[in-house]
Amino acid sequence: MTRTSLSTTQLAVRCASKKAGGSSKNLGGRSPGKRYGVKKVDGTFVHAGNILATQRLIRWHPGESVWHWMPKNLMAVQHSILWPP
Repeated sequence: MTRTSLSTTQLAVRCASKKAGGSSKNLGGRSPGKRYGVKKVDGTFVHAGNILATQRLIRWHPGESVWHWMPKNLMAVQHSILWPP
């Protein structure tokens, strides 16, 4: 009778050799930034084709010598110096 009780305890004592692996699907917050914002500031000389600002929503509207390019980028049309509005 003691012999059977020892064999059942030996089976119950077995431990795992590795830790359980979790899922890696929740990667929220680890994506790189989108780098939106002003690229050229007032008083700087810009060449035609330079990107002046990138924006997610339409925050800045194109003025003189500026063109809306791609979805929401502002691009210089000609060589000029940026001045405040």
